[in-house]
Amino acid sequence: EQVKGGGEALPEAAAAAPKAALASRTNTLFSVPMLFFMVGSAHLATTSGLGFGAIGSASTAALIVSLVIIAALELNAIFGKPGPIASVQGVITSSIVLTGVFWAVVAYLYAGTQRTVPGDGWPRHEKSLPIAGSFFCL
Repeated sequence: EQVKGGGEALPEAAAAAPKAALASRTNTLFSVPMLFFMVGSAHLATTSGLGFGAIGSASTAALIVSLVIIAALELNAIFGKPGPIASVQGVITSSIVLTGVFWAVVAYLYAGTQRTVPGDGWPRHEKSLPIAGSFFCL
């Protein structure tokens, strides 16, 4: 508004631009994992298919580990440097990698909660929290 009215630009505006860009790219970084787990909550939460029920029965540990990863990335957006998300291609690639990391966390920690019930041979869960991927929709 100040420049539009013929005035000079605020000197701190130039310093704020890189932080705003990093915050925007961080939000974009979470788009692919959010979409994957939103779709996966309906299609991968069953005991058949790729999900093997992992998303619908992910453990509390998976939730905590995922929240720690999210907090670290958000802190980077506030205090850090762009790193690999400095370019659009880097954001897209990092977003796909982040989806794989979250999937691995859920799948690995889900596998640790399974036990086999004698007689039927099907895996069951000792302790689980039905989160259905909703922890990515904060």
